[in-house]
Amino acid sequence: MSRKRSDALTGDLFTGIPKPLAEVPASMDFRAPVAQLVSRMIQDSEMTRWAIAARMSELADVETSKALLDSYTAESREECNLPFWKAPLIELAIGNRSLAEWHASVLGGRVLWGADVIDAEIGRRKREMADANAEIKELERIQRLHRGRR
Repeated sequence: MSRKRSDALTGDLFTGIPKPLAEVPASMDFRAPVAQLVSRMIQDSEMTRWAIAARMSELADVETSKALLDSYTAESREECNLPFWKAPLIELAIGNRSLAEWHASVLGGRVLWGADVIDAEIGRRKREMADANAEIKELERIQRLHRGRR
């Protein structure tokens, strides 16, 4: 097909691509980082712990007490980390998506929210159109060559 031109500047486009954490044995005990993150999320919120616990309880129709919320944020309470199924509850209750973003980053990804999803889809479709147009031009070039040989 067509020849690609080298571009010394393109490398800069790829420096921000997330990579998953290295899967080193005994390096992925996330209890303390999760407790710290949940604690920061609560501290950054304008809501009280009682209000957060009440909102989580309301959303799931399963009781979450202020004391239980406190235990989720205590690094010393290793057996009482925030359960995964409650992660969206606390994020919704306080309007903070840090847990989802952290989780995606651990796995080497990023999360898009709201209009960013649409922007990304538009960009993807435009790239597909550009690729298809380039392929059409190449096919038309090949077609002209074959017609010239008749």
